[in-house]
Formats: sequence, structure tokens, C-alpha cells
Amino acid sequence: MTEIFKFVSTVMLGVALVACGSRAVEPSGVELPVYRIYDGSRCAAPTEFSDIVNAAATRQVRSLFLASASPEEIVMNVSELPAQQYLEAAFYLSCGEYARGELSKTGFSQQRKIYQALRLEHLSRGIQQWRESADGYELPGKICHFIHNNGEPDVRDVTRLVPIGTSIDDCAMYAIRNGGTHVLLGCSAGRWDNRWAQRPVQASPNGWANRQRSTTGTRYVPEPNCDWN
Repeated sequence: MTEIFKFVSTVMLGVALVACGSRAVEPSGVELPVYRIYDGSRCAAPTEFSDIVNAAATRQVRSLFLASASPEEIVMNVSELPAQQYLEAAFYLSCGEYARGELSKTGFSQQRKIYQALRLEHLSRGIQQWRESADGYELPGKICHFIHNNGEPDVRDVTRLVPIGTSIDDCAMYAIRNGGTHVLLGCSAGRWDNRWAQRPVQASPNGWANRQRSTTGTRYVPEPNCDWN
């Protein structure tokens, strides 16, 4: 009987660990929970979540998540992109549904791809606006140096000023979708008065390759930081 009890306990523990590895919820006191999804990524609510969760723009993003078209087709048909905080609020709701078992992994993955495509469109349009701006050279803000050959000299390597709401994962995803391998994060005071992180971030399809770790206070972000997260 003891051996059977041990066996059943081991099986139940294994099941629990698998579940926690894919849908664990990290409580954060009285604040909204932070979800840990299947690849280790953290999913947290935006600061103003309670104020925008029921906003029309959030509902619009939620409806886009349910569209049957490809992420690329969805982005092409959105003339005015919802602001990033509404993307975050909508995706946080999806993370909660996945964590509670209300949304399949396949369904969640599809919604995540649409969310990522919308964020990358924000990044692409922001870079294009900066390039077309007559005073773009003067502007301060976040900068990304996109690296194409694991740090070896490559004519494709470029530095771009990116929108203030751009995340580390956004730049990493942008790099890998354009044939890159790494991103070096920086902060500019304008006129290319730049300070850089000590080490580049390795890119992966979902952002920084190390999904289990935060870059806060590491050599992967500039110091002082200009709100890279």
C-alpha cells in the first residue's frame, strides 16, 4: 500500500509540475497576477489595466485575436493601429484564459502571433516615420542596433531609433524576422549621443532567446536605462 501511495503521489506531482510549467500563475500580493506561459515568458497586466480593460480599443484587439485570417493579413487591414496599452490589455486577458484552461495552447499561440504582429507593425511604422522625419537625427529615445551575423561585421547591420513603447522582445523579434541574430540596446540623447548596453541580446522568434530571465540590472540594457524592459 505504501508503495502504491508513493507511486500515485509521484504521478500527481509530475502532472502538477507539467501544469505549472505551462500555466503557472505567479501571485503578486493584491496586484493582478503575473502569468508564466509555456515557453517561460511572463505575461503581466499593463499599469492602467483596470481603466482600459473594457475600452473600445481593447475590445477591437480582442476581436482581431479571433479573426481567421493570418497575422500578416490582419495587420495589412488595420489602418489605425490600437495603441500599445490596448494590445497589452487584450493579450493579458488571453494569458488569463490560457492559464485557467479556457483557451487551448493552439488558440493561445495564434492569438499571441497576432499580438506580436501588431506590436511589430508599431515598431516598423515608428522606424519609418523616424527615417522620414527631417529632424529625426536630433531626436532622443530608445535605439536598437540590429546585428545580422552573430556580431561579426556585416553590411546589413543598422541602428534605428524606435518608438518609446518598444520592448526588448519587439526589437529581438524584428531582428530575427529580418534575418538578424542579435540586438544591441541603447539610449540616445539625440544627435547620436548614445550609450549602449555592454552585451547584445540574442534574438528568437518570440523575442529575447532567454525567456526565463529578466534583463533588469544586467549588461543587456544600458545604464542608466531609458525604460527598456
